Amino acid sequence: MAADLTDDVRMACIAVGPGRADPSVTLRSGGRDFPVLRMWPDGFSVDAGDAVALRGRVEVFSGAEFIGRGLAVATEATAGEQRFTFKEFSLARSLPPRDFVVDDDLPPPNPTARSRPVL
Repeated sequence: MAADLTDDVRMACIAVGPGRADPSVTLRSGGRDFPVLRMWPDGFSVDAGDAVALRGRVEVFSGAEFIGRGLAVATEATAGEQRFTFKEFSLARSLPPRDFVVDDDLPPPNPTARSRPVL
């Protein structure tokens, strides 16, 4: 689980950029948006003044693009910023999860083939 968490968060950091986050990177929690100051593989920081209302489930956005969601836990406040750690994080997927195994040896489906004869 910890390895998966680190990989997912690392991918999110790559998506939004390491260290200093892009100004368009925001967190959404409780119907409010919070600009991200910095992001790293297992957490992020926001302005300490904004951090009072931030806790629990958060969604990470880069502009309008949804990056993922996680559970944020406050860790420490330093130099006007509040740091948080992700207790868990899940990247947004472009496709829904499959409940079956895809056989790579099968040919791709023929879109012109009919499954039943036309009467």
